[in-house]
Amino acid sequence: MQGQRFTFGPFLLNLDNGTLQRQGERVAVGRRGILLLAALLKRPGEIVTKAELMDAAWPGTAVEESNLSVQIALLRKAVGLASDGEGWITTIPRIGYCLKGSVATSEEAVDQPSKKPSLAILPFANLSNDTDQDFFADGLADEIITTLSKIPGLVVIARSSSFAYKGMSIDVRRIASELGARYIVDGSIRKSGDRIRVVAQLSDGVSGSHLWAERYDRELHDMFAVQDEVARKIVAELNAALSPVEVALYPGVASGGTTHMEAYQCFLRGRAMQRGATQNVAVFERTSDLFRQAIALDPDYPAPYAALGMALAYAYYNRWTDDPERSLTEAES
Repeated sequence: MQGQRFTFGPFLLNLDNGTLQRQGERVAVGRRGILLLAALLKRPGEIVTKAELMDAAWPGTAVEESNLSVQIALLRKAVGLASDGEGWITTIPRIGYCLKGSVATSEEAVDQPSKKPSLAILPFANLSNDTDQDFFADGLADEIITTLSKIPGLVVIARSSSFAYKGMSIDVRRIASELGARYIVDGSIRKSGDRIRVVAQLSDGVSGSHLWAERYDRELHDMFAVQDEVARKIVAELNAALSPVEVALYPGVASGGTTHMEAYQCFLRGRAMQRGATQNVAVFERTSDLFRQAIALDPDYPAPYAALGMALAYAYYNRWTDDPERSLTEAES
């Protein structure tokens, strides 16, 4: 239902913008987790079957039951324990799950805004002739989100929420209202051979006016410097909202942990497939190969290790390998 909110314990779930708050502060929950939580909140105290939950979180898609188990585990970790020391979500063996406690619904409830300035980085548009370069545009936005999320004085909207607007026409004020963000960053990237052109702009979500815009024409190997420069410029433009102490805490860009462009691109390709709607043995094998290539190119690059661990864990849960136990052991290592 448009505009519907659910409250339970200290939490507020807003279905308008797909966000969960605990006493006014955002809780990091992905899109699947939000959909599962909404399905449980609509039937508090009732058993919601596994099939019903999978239909709610993966509509029209055939997925393994293990995917549901993983998402429920992540959701439980995000919401923690209820006041009685027990979990909010109860497992009904072989049947489904049940949400404990009382739930209130309201179409009038308003999110409690955070006192910190909030910012949403939208997915950058891929203007290259090759649609396969979407992963590269998404990677730029991801790295800026990761960098700015390290600033204690800034609330950065989760990727799972801001990337819901990928491919949509941008109405800054509408998107800012739906996401609960004061500022919006969007842009585009065009990759041609060893050259890239990045356009980024920062807008006020209330007035819709541009606060800053810049174009960068660089060599591909300068990509990490562009990420750093865009992030730094955004922080500079938000100086009025951030205290001098908070600005001083800006950590600079980590570049995802590598300066090796080929390793970085292997990781981005693999991560894009890992996040895709299609998940099967072929996808697992391809993503694993890409993550292993990234590791071979730069053994000190941490991101592909984490992604490979996740891929191997999924292979264990879904039995996408002849030796699941070995995959689990490698994932743990």
